[in-house]
Amino acid sequence: MKPRFYLAALVFSAIPSAMAQLAPLPAPLRLPPGLVETLPINHDSSYMAESVRIVDCPLPGDNPFGTCGNVLFGGFALQASQLRGNVQIQFYPPHEGVAHFEITHPGNLVGDDAPMVAPQMYSFPTQQNYVFDAFQQVSSGDLDLNTGEVYNLILGLNMFNTFYQAFANANPRFMPGYFQFPGALGSAWIQFSQRPDDLLDMTLHATTYLPLGYDINGEYPRLPMPFCDENNFCATIQAPGSSFRPSINYTTVATPASAQVACDPNCIDVPYNSVQVYTNHTFYTFFHEGFTMNIRQIGGVGIGRTHFDGRTVVQFGQRTGDLVPVFFELLTPSGTLGVPPTLAANKDFLNIWTSAGPLPQPAGITVGFIGKDIVLHTPLLTYYPLQMSYSSDPFDGSRGLYNVKTGQFVDQLLFSGFLLHSLLLDVLYINNGRIPESPFLTRGPAYFNKGPHGESMFHFAGAGYRNYTGFFFPSPSLLAADAWIAGPGSRLDPHLNIQAVQTAAGDVPGPFIKSGSFNVVTVTGDPVTMSYSVPCNAEATGANATFTYNNTGSPLRSGSFTMQNLISVTCTNSANSTAGPGDYDTVSFTGIGLWSADPQQLDPHVASVTVYPNSPQGPYFSVLIDGGYLSNADLKPPVEPVP
Repeated sequence: MKPRFYLAALVFSAIPSAMAQLAPLPAPLRLPPGLVETLPINHDSSYMAESVRIVDCPLPGDNPFGTCGNVLFGGFALQASQLRGNVQIQFYPPHEGVAHFEITHPGNLVGDDAPMVAPQMYSFPTQQNYVFDAFQQVSSGDLDLNTGEVYNLILGLNMFNTFYQAFANANPRFMPGYFQFPGALGSAWIQFSQRPDDLLDMTLHATTYLPLGYDINGEYPRLPMPFCDENNFCATIQAPGSSFRPSINYTTVATPASAQVACDPNCIDVPYNSVQVYTNHTFYTFFHEGFTMNIRQIGGVGIGRTHFDGRTVVQFGQRTGDLVPVFFELLTPSGTLGVPPTLAANKDFLNIWTSAGPLPQPAGITVGFIGKDIVLHTPLLTYYPLQMSYSSDPFDGSRGLYNVKTGQFVDQLLFSGFLLHSLLLDVLYINNGRIPESPFLTRGPAYFNKGPHGESMFHFAGAGYRNYTGFFFPSPSLLAADAWIAGPGSRLDPHLNIQAVQTAAGDVPGPFIKSGSFNVVTVTGDPVTMSYSVPCNAEATGANATFTYNNTGSPLRSGSFTMQNLISVTCTNSANSTAGPGDYDTVSFTGIGLWSADPQQLDPHVASVTVYPNSPQGPYFSVLIDGGYLSNADLKPPVEPVP
């Protein structure tokens, strides 16, 4: 019979996009003399970029977002051009500590030549990269001098290069305009910092999304191929459903010395123009939610944390100098299969979906990382978020510019993604459309380095925040009539942490069997017994593997699983592993087996398991049965690990 892999079908977040409330700075920011400044941007850390998803999706049902899977050229066409030039910031006299400002770029920003390259058979020699101000839109925002927060930010920029010109030539009915950041599906962020000369340094990160759909005034969109005449009229291909993801990142801050240190001998061997799959170290990969609710009945701050099983897909672009554009996507654990359940199939969660609408799944979003159910304690109350998952933002996406000599990204990496769990569904429902279906944005340092056996390891620690003042928050009854209004200062603080690894090409698993057993009570109060015996070299030897799991402590998660067939196994090393050659300290595997709750125990189910016996905080395991829908459990570490 067909295996069933159950996942929650709704994958958007319940985060408002309203202004947040940061803590006051040690001293308020001082505006520059005369309220205007012109500063050069840092060429090393400033760039314009494009990530083009070239597809052939002609069906109306796949558009306007081009959500079919018929991707051409093996992945995104990536390009990043380092920028030079000046930024001018005109401030206005502050009112109640908030100063309006406008941004212009006198003389324009000029980019280096950099090719746009996809993994297979596509390389466009992008030249004449320029950024200049839109004529129809003034770039502006408001700066809170006491906290440093910028809000009401909108940027209007024209971005030009030979690729954009060739695209316009190929689509004469296309009406080009300026890019607006953030736009409907994007992000825009600015940070100001005080300089010793009384001026203000500025760092900007902005992205947006432009779907081409399947029709440009009656004709399919066409993408230029790198075969052009002297006027940049090129050979073209039909590409309905394709989309652009332009971005711009620049800063006036000098590159710190810590970001210039060479990573040798720990630099990874970058596989340029390729898509690589990294396996998550579940112990180090998690989502932290801080609920600071100014609600008397809650009594203060609640912290929730779920650890994610899954894979991090990394696409490396073409190297230009020492820099490489990189694009990220998130996937479920290796070997998982099946489709998300219908509403009718989720009988145990019927009340959740019904009370939440049910709400539609945004087109194009697929389930990515999968977490475990958690218990959320506030000082006075307890909540039970269920069915945790975190998915890539298919529209904006997560990308950055990587320096192969330092092992670091040239600026803070932004991950845009959609979180789901049952409590967020209830938050959406009780607010009745007041909270937009916007992604979590987490930003922070990221780097690659070599692991103990030469593995390629990716590390990311991102944080974000959102204002929650004035929104409804549910009581533990989850009834709209019992919800409370969050008072001033209420906020959400999402954190995303990832550690993912890909074994080195020459790292061949030895004849090691990873085995062990557990008889524990988890943080959620579930008594779990399990045992496993899995060979790291199962693919080469065909050796047998066994796994049994029993959870009898929860009405939602109880049952037992017995593996019949191993689907996938990946043995890896954590950053602090002391395992010898051919051996590993972490095993992740997926198998098909039988579930005790089936009447005749004949219908196969899927288990995804990770075991890390010697973690810095003691033995760790994670189990998902049918994507966590039938059962899930882990030994969540008491202290948040550092990825």
